[in-house]
Amino acid sequence: FFSAVMMASTVNVPPAQSSSSLSLQSTALPQRSSATLPQEMASASAAMAITTMMFNPFDVIKVRLQTQATLNSTEQIYCGFQHAARTIIREEGLRGVWTPGLVASTMCDVINGGLRMGLYPTVKHVLSTAMHGGVDDVSFRLKLLSGALTGALGSFVGTPTDIVKIRFQAEAGILSPDGVYLTGLYRGTRPMYMNTFDALRRIHAQSGFAGLYKGAVPNMVRAS
Repeated sequence: FFSAVMMASTVNVPPAQSSSSLSLQSTALPQRSSATLPQEMASASAAMAITTMMFNPFDVIKVRLQTQATLNSTEQIYCGFQHAARTIIREEGLRGVWTPGLVASTMCDVINGGLRMGLYPTVKHVLSTAMHGGVDDVSFRLKLLSGALTGALGSFVGTPTDIVKIRFQAEAGILSPDGVYLTGLYRGTRPMYMNTFDALRRIHAQSGFAGLYKGAVPNMVRAS
């Protein structure tokens, strides 16, 4: 969707054009980028990966606050965003806000971004060709539809890693030599998973594909 909005805002029409040139433009094939589809997807994935690495701390704090509200506990460890950030950094250092769920989060956004933004030009071109017989269509409606389709697809494919990311960010903390959490929301318990791939394997073993794609529909609606 945001790709569609950005593309719509950058359409420029030259100030002076003859009627014949406008007629030629209306029947021309859609102009496409010189980049290949793999290049577009790789560029989008790289951009999303960098963004994820920069802003993961905000995601960690958000997930901790959201998870705390669902726990049946009388103790409130985090009281708002600033207090949560200070508490996590004091107890766990910068690693406590930067690294939890980072691998799964990067995987999720590499997949999501590659499909959402990387496929956008190709999907827009295919839809324009199919709907208008090769006539160039630069309407906002087509761009919005293309962005919605690629956004929903990227979100659906990335749902399993998004679930794993949230679980890691929610339970993260400092571990004792015995492998028990000393800090965080799950202090006194052991980690549920060894790593991202172990989490994917165990969720699938316990709940099947339904467990891996739980919440996919709301995610798709939001992403589209």
